[in-house]
Amino acid sequence: MNSAGTKSIDILALILVIIGALNWGILVVLNRELITGVLRLGSDVANIIYVIIAVSGIWCLFSVLPKYLKK
Repeated sequence: MNSAGTKSIDILALILVIIGALNWGILVVLNRELITGVLRLGSDVANIIYVIIAVSGIWCLFSVLPKYLKK
């Protein structure tokens, strides 16, 4: 994959990880989930979004983080 494509995937993965972090913060502070509670999405759709966010976290762990640790 070219570096522009990889950079786009890295940015998307970071955005999704941030959304996941915000979801945890909202869950702790307001006792509501961002995906199912605030956005009113069904549990099946929410589960798919959570899996995508989890994959993004794994992508960041193995792709994005090592790039920044090298600097």
